[in-house]
Amino acid sequence: MTFLAEGAHMTFFAVEVDHFHAGDAHTSLMVPRTAFVPTWVTAPVVPLVTPPPPIPPEEARLLAEKMDGLAKELDLSIVQRRTGRV
Repeated sequence: MTFLAEGAHMTFFAVEVDHFHAGDAHTSLMVPRTAFVPTWVTAPVVPLVTPPPPIPPEEARLLAEKMDGLAKELDLSIVQRRTGRV
């Protein structure tokens, strides 16, 4: 299979199917799995998570003001660090 797929760049795949069954005739399970994929075939890269859109500056400023107000209500202190406010 490697010779045919790699040399001639033929498009085919091999699938093995395992067949499991219980002692009775009514319970069985077939589990397919990929047994061979040519090395030149690559799967598309799909990002796991789509990043959220950036927050517009005005909305970020309003959010920070609301958070400052809540911190004051809860008697929390805000400390300015070189990495930002905590």
